[in-house]
Amino acid sequence: VRLTKRQWVIILQLHFKYSFFAPKNHVGIQFLKSPVDCVVARPDAPNANIAMISLVQAMLRKGNVAVARYVGRKNAKAAKLVRLSPAVTNQVPCFYMCELACLHDFRDYEFPSLDSESQRPSQNQVDAMKRLIKSFTIDEEDFKPENTANPVIRRFYETVHQRCLDEDYKIPEIEQPPFVPSETTLLNIADNMKGITRLFPLQVASPTGKQKEFWGAYLDEVQEETVTRLFDKDGKIVRAKDGGEAKVADPTSWFKDDKPKVNAVGNVHPVEDFWAMLDRRDKDMFQDAVDGISKHILTFLGPLGGPEYFDKALNCIRALREGCLKNSQGNNFNAFLTQLKDDLLSDDADFSEEFWEAKIQTNSITLITEDEDMTCNVSQKDAEKFLLKQESKSKQELRKALDEDLSDLSDMD
Repeated sequence: VRLTKRQWVIILQLHFKYSFFAPKNHVGIQFLKSPVDCVVARPDAPNANIAMISLVQAMLRKGNVAVARYVGRKNAKAAKLVRLSPAVTNQVPCFYMCELACLHDFRDYEFPSLDSESQRPSQNQVDAMKRLIKSFTIDEEDFKPENTANPVIRRFYETVHQRCLDEDYKIPEIEQPPFVPSETTLLNIADNMKGITRLFPLQVASPTGKQKEFWGAYLDEVQEETVTRLFDKDGKIVRAKDGGEAKVADPTSWFKDDKPKVNAVGNVHPVEDFWAMLDRRDKDMFQDAVDGISKHILTFLGPLGGPEYFDKALNCIRALREGCLKNSQGNNFNAFLTQLKDDLLSDDADFSEEFWEAKIQTNSITLITEDEDMTCNVSQKDAEKFLLKQESKSKQELRKALDEDLSDLSDMD
């Protein structure tokens, strides 16, 4: 569906700016924010309804949605990126508008996926929850909705009836709910809740690692005493509170990075350079930092390195693992460590095989599991198995050939 700018203006009256069309499943509901607004054609705009009908029918036929830039009112600076879903409600063509979430709207889950083995509930926990839900179920013999009057509506009509007879009649209190659980039911619920508390113990989670900082938190910490000024009635500075020159705290100082910007990982302090690149706020340097420190790890373990660089390479691998884990990029680290293992345990003399056994296995540095990063598909058992040293393919082929030769010799005897 291709529309000119004038056609979009007729339909949406300058509140929207068309960006692109996309299949509905490419802009799924997981990217949407609440609330949902309904957009219809303006009745006073000429040909708006005809254009809206044509556009909605074409998008429904193709299964597409529109992504557009939305401004709530004229000359407003706050624009939103929204998804327009075509629909026909009560024979009226319209769009359901939902704001799309941006990167800063996403929040990290503080709990791993329930699909992992370590987080999957036990059978006792499942049975306890079933018993609790069943105890909350109301028996049909105790409560029949069709025979129960709404206490709010009943009070309203009772008040209207009494006011017709006596204008000074006071509005009564709401009567007791028509259904009160029996004592046996309440005791059953209490017993099941005790079992839930025992099987699902709550533990206070202590924050670990580096925490995210937001600019709003910094501005809240700026106290009034940092700006020690006294003003006259015209707003002019009279003197500072301490008698000296008044100094104004710059609220934008948090955004300013006076440290020298690191653009590459050096071989002298690779770990420090790696973290400095990840901490940059003016530019996303994650991939450059990962590529840089990975290159130095291979250099330390290659022909230009040696056993004296093993500790340095180990520190780089630890930093790379932690950095990928904090940025939810565990697959990047897993791919690098898998390739590194193949290089170390291969017949290629450019890489030191003893590094794997002396440093990696000893310090249990393995793949990032699904319990640590939900984007990874590595179980805890697979991660433990990964640490085991395996023979290279060439050695396996050689061993197989020797076994065949020995078998032939035994047959000749």
